[in-house]
Amino acid sequence: LSDARYKQRIQTVQNALSKVESLRGVSFEWNPDTGRSFPKGPQIGFVAQEVRKVLPQLVSADEKGYLSVQYSNVVPVLVEAIKQQQTQIAAAGRANARLQARLRNLELQVQSLAAGRSHQSTR
Repeated sequence: LSDARYKQRIQTVQNALSKVESLRGVSFEWNPDTGRSFPKGPQIGFVAQEVRKVLPQLVSADEKGYLSVQYSNVVPVLVEAIKQQQTQIAAAGRANARLQARLRNLELQVQSLAAGRSHQSTR
């Protein structure tokens, strides 16, 4: 359920990028000795114990204490992390543009000084 009418104390996920950076995506194979029936072959996911350290609200435990990650709930964190990265990328682009303009000005000054010196030496 995503309707705002079901929710209260709604806040944007804070520090999403650092949370995503703290997560570790892993490849693995299921342990066949657990007594559970899992798909065979390579899988991709998270280790719930690691996720719990970063985003505890995404991890739940069953009656035996085995942990599960609510993978779909990682998406809002990823969205906020991407937005945070876009802000950083835009700021870096603006800083780069300022530096390029400054470099062009300095190059023009050097050319002007060099032209002035060559003009003086021909006298």
